[in-house]
Amino acid sequence: MSKKARRFTCIACASLMALGMVGCGSPSATTSSDDNPEVNSEMSQLYVSNFNGGVGTEWLYAARARFEEAYKDYSFEEGKKGVQVIVDTNKGLPADIAATRSEIYFAENVNLYDYIYQGKVLEITDIVTESLDMNGETESIEDKLSDEYKNFFKTPNGKYYALPHYRSTYALTYDRDLFDEKDLFIGADGEVNQKSTSTSLSKGPDGKSGTYDDGLPATYAEFYNLCYNMTRRGVSPMHWSGMYNFYTTLFLAALKADFEGAENKMFYTFEGTATKLVDTINSDGTITYKAPTTITKADGYKAYESAGTYYALDFFYNIIKNEYYYTGAMNEATTHLDAQADFLLSNYAETMAPIAMLVEGSWWPHESSSTFQQMESRYSNASLEERHLALMPYPKATTAQVGEAQTIVDTSKSAAFINATIKEEKIELAKTFMKFLHTEESLVEFLLQTNMTRGFDFEVPTDVYNKLNTFAKSVVDVLKNGNVVLPMDNSTLYYKNYSTFDLEQIFATSYGTHPLVALKKGYTSSQIFEKARYKFNQATWGPLLSE
Repeated sequence: MSKKARRFTCIACASLMALGMVGCGSPSATTSSDDNPEVNSEMSQLYVSNFNGGVGTEWLYAARARFEEAYKDYSFEEGKKGVQVIVDTNKGLPADIAATRSEIYFAENVNLYDYIYQGKVLEITDIVTESLDMNGETESIEDKLSDEYKNFFKTPNGKYYALPHYRSTYALTYDRDLFDEKDLFIGADGEVNQKSTSTSLSKGPDGKSGTYDDGLPATYAEFYNLCYNMTRRGVSPMHWSGMYNFYTTLFLAALKADFEGAENKMFYTFEGTATKLVDTINSDGTITYKAPTTITKADGYKAYESAGTYYALDFFYNIIKNEYYYTGAMNEATTHLDAQADFLLSNYAETMAPIAMLVEGSWWPHESSSTFQQMESRYSNASLEERHLALMPYPKATTAQVGEAQTIVDTSKSAAFINATIKEEKIELAKTFMKFLHTEESLVEFLLQTNMTRGFDFEVPTDVYNKLNTFAKSVVDVLKNGNVVLPMDNSTLYYKNYSTFDLEQIFATSYGTHPLVALKKGYTSSQIFEKARYKFNQATWGPLLSE
């Protein structure tokens, strides 16, 4: 894609600012959607609350239409035939879900076990474990749950009260068209001078030739070299929201998880053997490790000495130190929507350097739908379907880790559940709708509507994969080749200290809650890590263990 000789007007930015914060707003009142029909008293109504954030509500409208058609002649309540699904949209869970009319919730950032033990959600073990018996499917919903999600959503006594909604992660989205235009892919010889179509690309972080990550940086060192070459070619390497620092913090949490692999789960279970705890940080930035250390809930604070925390901090320290970012990223007035618009429009604007990569959640294209629509009206090949944007697999902190599968931390903490206050005569309807949404047809439709996947294992059919845009394909590829970790646990220690163990708190120190704040103040990665590793000790950990 060549740089267009057109100026980006302020119209798009003004429109985006008017939209406000999407996907990460604070809780607000539930509102009824304008897309709802008038209530028909001769039909049953099912009230569904949906977090109208990153994945939007279009997926729910599509499923609703199919469900209402499929059950138009079915009677869920005596004297009524057919069903109307009434959608309420919101920006967070209300303080008391029992006080709402919503009978089903699709929500994120849910402290699920707190809800379970307070009796706020209905048990749904039957519909999760029995055969779906829909569309010719005989397997159960539980059969589709990946082990990581099954281990969390299945309670210690073997019951289910909720299911995962969508899964997401913070990552780098890169502009493959720009990479091709500027020859930014890495060759087998390590030089940054190739296009994606080259037959001599580097193996990428998976260490294999002929796979989806060929030509992309395998290590942090290769990533820094890529950024250096970008700046020499007039390209701004990275962009992010300067206003909402948690975007960069959660991206660092993702890098940390990828370094730790399976050991990342110890930050939530506080059980296992840690092999990557820091003893000392050497003058050259390498790590001397402690001997393998058994972690228990009684001394879970020891997990905070993980080298993954240091390496993630050091990654960002080098980005800041070398100014491998677009200037707006350090501006506290830059929202996530501004950063998305800058990234998308930079390759068309005369007044700014093209931006190669964006730090964002994997749902961000949906949030930018207005920008894409405006771009389509001004430029050719500017839609999400036509542009080649993709998630970049995480580079590895060390060469020794090249070839290891990615570890992906699902940051959404999402859940789909039925309100425990639902009337008994409506339970069959609610459970039937929940089952309907977990058929393969519905899971595929969700992917096509949102470019995202849910927490279930199913093979995306080839014909469906081929229909996906480049970004959605990259989401499927990354998840298929990675291991997902849920940053949650069903233990009392975790759910009673939910906010303390939040992903954003991993890097919080007296220098600031977010590393970007501390780095702006001039602190180094080593200084921040030394604060983070000792944030808890035996004395301060003890109160967290109390029942």
